[in-house]
Amino acid sequence: MRISLFAVTLLPLLTAAGTLRAACASERSLDRGAPLRTAPGPAGFAGAPEACAATEIALQGDAAALIAVEDFFGTLEASAALRARHALSPGLWLSLWVPGLSYRFAANATVEAESVDLGAGALGLHFGLPLASRTQLSPFARVLLPTESVFVHATRYGFEHGISLVHEPSRRLELLGGASFPLLVTDGFGSLHSAFLPTLTAQAGFTAFSWLELLGGASLRTRSGDEGGFDAFEPAAGVRVFPWRRLRVELAARAPLWGEDRTDLGLALNVGYILPSASEQSRR
Repeated sequence: MRISLFAVTLLPLLTAAGTLRAACASERSLDRGAPLRTAPGPAGFAGAPEACAATEIALQGDAAALIAVEDFFGTLEASAALRARHALSPGLWLSLWVPGLSYRFAANATVEAESVDLGAGALGLHFGLPLASRTQLSPFARVLLPTESVFVHATRYGFEHGISLVHEPSRRLELLGGASFPLLVTDGFGSLHSAFLPTLTAQAGFTAFSWLELLGGASLRTRSGDEGGFDAFEPAAGVRVFPWRRLRVELAARAPLWGEDRTDLGLALNVGYILPSASEQSRR
């Protein structure tokens, strides 16, 4: 009886998995189900990851600037990292964020300081769950790897879970988004400091040509932990180009508004190569 009940429960999910493959197999773009690759947190935390499986490798560059003229204060941050995804199956994939160097510059009316440190890394597991032939919901979980060297007498840990969503109402239009719930904990040798940053993201991507996609949307982010409140309403826009075969170049910008996040502008550059899937290789 228990075996029969388990089979009845599992059968619809297995049947839906076939639909899942069609949901992310559209020829609209090589980079299906991918929101803009820009996020305020370390290793891409507090952003929406891809909702479709793929195998790729990419270089990620991020920069952010804060200019508070009235307070005579400003900061500039820039970082680089290696990103990768590996599709274990059409509905299951791993994500990896390999840390690179991070540059920070801060200045006020009398003092200037700068540093170059190793950034954070992350490892994630993503599972695609079909809702309809044109819609896919993808739960995910990511762990922050404590590789940051900016904390001299502390270590930062993190965990993030959430869902990514992709819906394709037409051949040229893709609706993207999701919800993420990152928790960051900094251990300063017995003194713990935490930050919880629930984030909602909604974006739309328009494929003007097979090699050009325009994207835009916004995120809503709150903060709790040692400091609480409304963190930001953050519009974002970007362009994604495929200049040669499966080579992708993506440029994105974000601008936090109306919240505790005082960053004026954030920029992200992603240059990656998407490998053919197993089904695409078999058709050759």
